Amino acid sequence: MGLGEYNLFPSEIPFPKSIDDIKGNLDLILENFYQKNKIAIAYSVAY
Repeated sequence: MGLGEYNLFPSEIPFPKSIDDIKGNLDLILENFYQKNKIAIAYSVAY
């Protein structure tokens, strides 16, 4: 499972300049990951 499957290419993620930027980028990555895997996560937790 590569980053390309989630449209998260490292070259497209801007280099963070502050702690707030780092948190924002991480939140965005995790949100994208979660949205695309919501059904799979729900299924794996339920069973």
